[in-house]
Amino acid sequence: VKEVLRSYMSAYAPFYDSHGRFVGVIGVDMWVRDFDARIGAIRRAGIAALAAVALLSVLAGFVVYRLSRTVSRARRADRIVQARLADAKQQAEVQAQRAEAASKAKSDFLAMMSHEIRTPMNGVLGFANLLLETPLSAEQREFVESAQRSGEALLILINDVLDYSKIEAGRMTVERIDCDLRAVCAEVRTILHPAAAERGLHITQSYDAALPRVVQGDPFRIRQVMLNLVGNAVKFTDSGAVRIEVSRLDSGAAKISVVDTGIGISAEQLQRLFRRFTQADSSTTRRYGGTGLGLAISKTLVELMGGHIGVDSRPGSGSTFWFTLPLGVAAPAAPVADS
Repeated sequence: VKEVLRSYMSAYAPFYDSHGRFVGVIGVDMWVRDFDARIGAIRRAGIAALAAVALLSVLAGFVVYRLSRTVSRARRADRIVQARLADAKQQAEVQAQRAEAASKAKSDFLAMMSHEIRTPMNGVLGFANLLLETPLSAEQREFVESAQRSGEALLILINDVLDYSKIEAGRMTVERIDCDLRAVCAEVRTILHPAAAERGLHITQSYDAALPRVVQGDPFRIRQVMLNLVGNAVKFTDSGAVRIEVSRLDSGAAKISVVDTGIGISAEQLQRLFRRFTQADSSTTRRYGGTGLGLAISKTLVELMGGHIGVDSRPGSGSTFWFTLPLGVAAPAAPVADS
């Protein structure tokens, strides 16, 4: 057999004579032909495994390289985004500071102008009242009364602008002192009685007997909110009556409702009713006048006093504006000691 390399398995055994003396060695060599083939297969498998490991190492290195490149690009992109965000944040802060400064300047200007206009307007109204007490012809009295009504409307507008500027500047405050709530309601009714009588309306009032007369609250702000609500009720009611209802809730709070038989408000209009410079219908501004600030200011005042404000209405069925106030019972007056 022509083989370059052969693998053998050898075996050797010694021989001894009958006296135990060493005679020689006999050996047998066997040629293991399949062993070479198996060793060759193992060798080829090892070479293939080594090549596979090397290839996988190259592929892993390539993947790691690509991943590192991707991570590096992502980090650079992240740094760029962070830099842009920081720049945008800085620009936004600058713009916010400018807007805040502009808003403060506007509020200060409105407050100053409102004070400057309100002072001479009070003088005009005062002299109009004095003029009405003098002998006048019917035509002259009509002119003076028209000037007085126009001045009062302008004064209401100025007061709304002044309150709005205070609210925007965060300077609106409320008090918590002894307040005769029944007297406040009666005062509002008395103030608006001439306007209601001019339109042929009646203003009625009901006060819950379970509610104490003197409570803790801010009488000036309560009167301001009620004047706005009752004034709107008189303004938007052509016939019927306006009713002021004061009741006690189970929570101990007072609920003040203004019920009218006016034009009513649709559900869509109710959603934007308490927004600034907004009225239920744009046509009402032309017909009835107003700035749309009254309800927004009333909402802010009620919330500052710890209450809530709302409305229930349907078109053609009148409206009920209400607000609640957590009014504490006034402390009893201390007894006066005998001298």
